[in-house]
Amino acid sequence: MRINSRRCRTFKYKVTTPTSCAVDLDPSAVGRNELFFDCLVVTVDVERGDVALGAKATHVIRRIVAESAAAYVVIRGSAQLVSPAEQFDDLTSWDMLSQLADVLDVLTLLAERLEEYGERVHLVPFGWKYRAQLDPLEPERDEDDIHLALRLAPSQ
Repeated sequence: MRINSRRCRTFKYKVTTPTSCAVDLDPSAVGRNELFFDCLVVTVDVERGDVALGAKATHVIRRIVAESAAAYVVIRGSAQLVSPAEQFDDLTSWDMLSQLADVLDVLTLLAERLEEYGERVHLVPFGWKYRAQLDPLEPERDEDDIHLALRLAPSQ
């Protein structure tokens, strides 16, 4: 799982077009501008097998929110279902629908846990193309980019 965050004065987006894996969305939300002030925009790239990282990711994002003192957390999720090492492998036994379900579970869990801790959270609708505009608080500062991975026990 990769977590990328950026503190922003404003973040504005509007969904435009569904992709083949888009979540259901009220038709009135399509084309409507969503605007957030004083926010932390967090992009979460969920990779295969990342379901077990939900609690760890929540902890990391909470720490970033606390350090930034942002009033709102906006989560943009994406699925990295095939790693570069796997792109030429035989993926015939791979179940894409269950992987997408896992991605949605991870994103929903993150949003729910952050809300349980008192954070104001907005989850950008998964699987939709959208137009976005952000005004970073510190344009010259690099984004925070964190990679979380499961630690496997050494073979015995």
